[in-house]
Amino acid sequence: MDKFPLSWFNRPGTVSISPAALAMARAFSEETSRLEPKEDWVVCFDWADSRRARKKGTNEWSDLGSGLDLVAYERNRVPAAAIALIDGLEILTKVPLKNREGRIEVDRRLRTHLALL
Repeated sequence: MDKFPLSWFNRPGTVSISPAALAMARAFSEETSRLEPKEDWVVCFDWADSRRARKKGTNEWSDLGSGLDLVAYERNRVPAAAIALIDGLEILTKVPLKNREGRIEVDRRLRTHLALL
């Protein structure tokens, strides 16, 4: 498998992450490790220009628009230079910074509870 290019990710220290958002990422990392204990994952705050989700119990889809999600990448596919270590958690960020401060916060009004400011 090929590695994703360093240019896909923000350099460590470029994006700030609130303590609440970091706690969400830590919980996601722990759950990922629990579900896939033989895999080596790195959690990433990942921006998408368009997203959709299936309504629970149906085959109907809802358009979520652009936004921030937590995802996991296989460690062997990401450049080590993109991984930040914050309070003991290895983390990646893949977010656009144009016209933004570059801060990730928790916002419970949003479906994924994550906001990029």
